[in-house]
Amino acid sequence: MDAAAAFNPLAAARRFREVGFDEAQAEAIASEMREAVMEGVATREDIAGLKTDVSGLKTDVDGLKTEIAGLDARVEAATADISALKADVAELKADSAELKADVSTLKADVSTLKADVAELKADNAEIKMEIASFKGEMAQLEARVEARIERAVNRLMLAIFGATTVIVAVVEPLQAAGAGA
Repeated sequence: MDAAAAFNPLAAARRFREVGFDEAQAEAIASEMREAVMEGVATREDIAGLKTDVSGLKTDVDGLKTEIAGLDARVEAATADISALKADVAELKADSAELKADVSTLKADVSTLKADVAELKADNAEIKMEIASFKGEMAQLEARVEARIERAVNRLMLAIFGATTVIVAVVEPLQAAGAGA
């Protein structure tokens, strides 16, 4: 039940008139109580919006986990390729007759492999930096969502406190008037 449905100003005004307030007093008190109850209350739409934001973030995180798994598979595949190339080089070294003829070719191949390895290492470092950056962004998003939830809770607590204060301020004179009658 939302705050608007929980407090009926017409019923409150009628009750005030029943206990001795005139029409204007009863309506003024009921109106003030409604404003106090409604001020700062988080609506279902506010909470639904926050839930949607959190759900979207979870979806984003799941997508990034999938991307990271794909990157891990690519690194493993590159490592396997490098291992295969190293095995080829070892086989070429074993065959000394062919090795003498292909020395210059192998030097070029080894140079290319070294460049590829350096490029893979640079790519790997860049991927690690991107992941670290993403983690930082996720932490910031999480902190913002938590702060929004905390502010909504605080506004709700203030509204409840305000409504309680108004109710006490209205009920005490009524009780005193009832005790004096």
